[in-house]
Amino acid sequence: MSEVTTVFGIDLGTTYSCISYLKDGHPVVCQNIEGNNTTPSVVRMPYQGEGVVVGDSAKDTAIMYPQATIQFVKSKIGRVENFEYGDEGEKISITPEEVSAEILRKLAGDAQLYTGMTVHDVVITVPAYFGNNEKQATLNAGIKAGLNVIDIVEEPTAAAFYYGCEKSENDEVICIFDLGGGTFDVTAMQNTEKKLSVITTDGDHDLGGKNWDAELIDLAEEKFREATGYQEEFDSDIRQELILKCETAKRQLTNADSASFNINIDRNNRALIKITREEFEDRTSSLMESAVSLTRDVFNRVEERGFKVDKILLVGGSTFMPQVTDAIKKEFGITPELNEPNEAVSKGACLYCAWKLLHQSVGETAGLGSAQADENEEEHRTATEINNISKNDDGTTVVTLMGANGDTRDVQITLPEAIVNKVIVTVATKSFGIKAVENGKLIIANMITKDAELPVTVNKTFGTNTDNMKNIMIELYQSEREESTMDFIDPDTSLESGVKIGDAILDGLPDNLPAKSPVELTIKLTENGIIEITGTHNGLPLNGSLSMSYAEGIAQKEKGQI
Repeated sequence: MSEVTTVFGIDLGTTYSCISYLKDGHPVVCQNIEGNNTTPSVVRMPYQGEGVVVGDSAKDTAIMYPQATIQFVKSKIGRVENFEYGDEGEKISITPEEVSAEILRKLAGDAQLYTGMTVHDVVITVPAYFGNNEKQATLNAGIKAGLNVIDIVEEPTAAAFYYGCEKSENDEVICIFDLGGGTFDVTAMQNTEKKLSVITTDGDHDLGGKNWDAELIDLAEEKFREATGYQEEFDSDIRQELILKCETAKRQLTNADSASFNINIDRNNRALIKITREEFEDRTSSLMESAVSLTRDVFNRVEERGFKVDKILLVGGSTFMPQVTDAIKKEFGITPELNEPNEAVSKGACLYCAWKLLHQSVGETAGLGSAQADENEEEHRTATEINNISKNDDGTTVVTLMGANGDTRDVQITLPEAIVNKVIVTVATKSFGIKAVENGKLIIANMITKDAELPVTVNKTFGTNTDNMKNIMIELYQSEREESTMDFIDPDTSLESGVKIGDAILDGLPDNLPAKSPVELTIKLTENGIIEITGTHNGLPLNGSLSMSYAEGIAQKEKGQI
């Protein structure tokens, strides 16, 4: 008998994470074992005989166990940096994706207890600014956690999909202002009855609630030292107490003009700390200005393209701060609306997961993880192919998935036809170009520009660099540069302005070609993030291609490629 389950959506956050499941056609947040809707993205690795601890327990003791506690994992995922934990001389190195996998295991395990169903098929969200490496690492984390990752989707797209499917029946241009614990995204989308289209997006991966927290902690410490004259370093217990009390104070300042708490070190060093909302907002005004400036850039691009923003939706726990609403209203003349800031992303990911499965066919692979898992990740492969799709009398669609070991599960999905038939149009969140030579300098020659609607195909003719070239090395770069011109050289076109994400060799050029002989390159980027570059000379195809999945970051060798 097949296992019966449903789909899940995971908001893998910098400071807090959330998981939702589909119930009776609507997304519902799964409470964790502690009874909360969100789980701190904090992990205490095995230490002093204790196993891995994830969530509230790890967060509440982070300062007491600095050797073993890892936080803000998302800020490093997809980068070269690793984390280290353990005592001096016994440090163990671990990748951000391995730590993220521990968070995902906690979310999935708690969701299973809450729903009574095993968590298999998920969509995991990432910030809109995430590039190739970050998406790849997030996918790997899901695979390591034993999940079948149906797709990786941008957080603003998930939030807007939830809003458009569950809360709005109007045709409007919406701006998703997503200020989370550690990252900031701002994305403009056009929502209609039949289509959700991304217009443009921007963000800052180093801007989030943690920056506001740091300023509040510094302010409280300054007030304490001024009141007591205490000059010593705070020990771990006092530092942990200060962090927790400041977090509570920040929440209080959402609804009150001031917040007060005691800091007690000893009989001679104790003080009542009072912080007003005005002090807090003054202290963090530059942070708020940075977020508003990025939002203004998005508004300008929207207007340049003939649109006008009708509504601003607030997503992310940090948007509860009153200064966010005040700053947006002052700058744009629009009163923003709270769009379930802590839950909208995971709920949208859940709906998107169901939508995605219903748009696949029998025989297709269900999930990024199954087809693209690294050879070293074989034991983590849980994805399957779609074995059957049927419909019950009550309107529930049952997607039967079969794993490599022959096990099957029935994924029950109920969605209104209006959602099933909705079209999602995404854009390139980065620009893509190849390494080229212009006026003797190596540059990135952009072919697909940021915000290009997907799918997109671009042809560009280049010249061979030297006489008698036999083949062409294609090196693909991603960057933030929006222009595609090669008519001038500036720092924005240098190789250092982008990140190399793939390479290949195209051969088959005829003998005795002079320099500057034309070679036409074609680059394609699908809505699923598949990039392919092919080439021709005088209409004749060259051998080989560069083919890779941008969403997954896995370059794949093609027949004939060297």
